[in-house]
Amino acid sequence: MLVSGLLRGATIVLLDGNPAHPDIDWVWRAAAENKVSVLALGAAYAYASMRAQLLRPMTDHDLSALQMIQVTGSPLASDAYRRVYDAVGPVWLASFSGGTDIAGIFLGGAPTEPVRLGRLQPPALGVAAAWDADGHPVVGRPGELVITSPIPSKTVVPQ
Repeated sequence: MLVSGLLRGATIVLLDGNPAHPDIDWVWRAAAENKVSVLALGAAYAYASMRAQLLRPMTDHDLSALQMIQVTGSPLASDAYRRVYDAVGPVWLASFSGGTDIAGIFLGGAPTEPVRLGRLQPPALGVAAAWDADGHPVVGRPGELVITSPIPSKTVVPQ
């Protein structure tokens, strides 16, 4: 995802370390200070951030540049979607399912598809992602995330 951002001319802002150190507001401050338009968060941080009763990202910071929040690590529950929208406002909230082992994304944000509370959006480009225990494709119900063929982000190792 970062490489594709660079290819599109974006500036990438990376924060290293615990996102809740020195305090839970650190990521939101950095997003405001750097006028971040796409913010990627781990699901655990999103939950911790929303549980912090005194934290009000949109009220405490100028997040007017923020257009999208990507959350990965695990799918967000319906209540977490609502809490993020309450705290941050009307942004595109996309819950992603990635894979460090495939250096890409299984399921991700699709701007042409609706955001449904508690659900991931469709498979990433070229990914046939969900399968049942018998090896049959699954649509509209839970399944295993399996990459069955090369995808556009497949790493090529020189021989």
